[in-house]
Amino acid sequence: RDLHSFTTRRSSDLKDDLAETVLKRFLEGANIFSLTSMQKVSKFDGFTIFRPLLDETKKDILAYLNRNNIKYYIDSTNENTKFLRAKMRVDIFPFLQKNFNKQILDNLAQISSYSLELSRYLESKTSKAFEKMKISPFGLYIDLNEMDQSLELKFIIKKIAKLKDIDLSRNILEKLVLWLLE
Repeated sequence: RDLHSFTTRRSSDLKDDLAETVLKRFLEGANIFSLTSMQKVSKFDGFTIFRPLLDETKKDILAYLNRNNIKYYIDSTNENTKFLRAKMRVDIFPFLQKNFNKQILDNLAQISSYSLELSRYLESKTSKAFEKMKISPFGLYIDLNEMDQSLELKFIIKKIAKLKDIDLSRNILEKLVLWLLE
């Protein structure tokens, strides 16, 4: 079949991949409602993506495969530390697990879940403002008079910036929110 005729995709992403994404986003300075990582079912670019293994770790999957004599392939780039993801897998996560918390994968997965919960809450809390948003040749108008919480304002501004493909620094976002709250 033609690749473009498919509407779903199954992914073999694991809890390890989810945790890496959350930690990477955190270290890059993502805000709390952007720490949401992969979900078991999500939509992207017209596709439905299923990730049935997100609750499983690589260690558990490999143990299962070995126990049942199932052959598998491991991509060698996953161990090449010149790539950031591999560096996280080979160096950073083992260090964190040894020195800080053996449950780091579970904890980062939980942060992703909390972030998703917060994002959904903010989406519902700010939806009326977006329903009333007006776009004209002169720009965009959105009534923020009822928004008096900095987290709500940050969420709205980040969402608008994303819609308009504008990259806002944390510093600019903070200044905009302080200005709006004056």
